[in-house]
Parts: sequence; structure tokens; C-alpha cells
Amino acid sequence: MFFIGAVSIFLVQDDLRAGAVSAVSGAIVEFISGLNFWLYGRTASQMNLFHIRLEQTQKCSYSACGLGCVGLGPGLAVAAGVCLVPDLL
Repeated sequence: MFFIGAVSIFLVQDDLRAGAVSAVSGAIVEFISGLNFWLYGRTASQMNLFHIRLEQTQKCSYSACGLGCVGLGPGLAVAAGVCLVPDLL
């Protein structure tokens, strides 16, 4: 948008300085917006990786809880599982 303004100012008023200022400011704005999109993309990919690892950790923790209760009797295994699960969360 700034580039269109720069060209129109240059064509209408024949003022190179005003067009140059508008073009430079537009280039700076476009650079900053591109940088923001690039950083957002990296952040989103790292968050996705974090969630995958978090899910793997939860699965491992729940399976460890289940293995810890295997040798116990039926009533005691349920009670131990109920006690262990909140500690894992």
C-alpha cells in the first residue's frame, strides 16, 4: 500500500523525496510484518513439538502407573491407581 502511495505521489506531484520516504517506510513495514510471520511459524512448530512430547510423557506416566498396580489385589490396585494418577497430573 505504501508503494502505491509512493508511486502516486511521485507521478502526481513530481516530488521524489515524498515518494522515497513513502517507499522506504513501506519497505520497513513489510520487513517487520514478514519477520513477525516468520517468528510465528517457528513458534507454532515448536509448540506442536512440545505437545507431541507432552502427550508421549503422559502415556508413559499412565502406563507406569498401570504397571505399578499390577501385582496388587483388585481392590488395592484401584485404590493405589486412584492415589497415583493425581500425582502424575
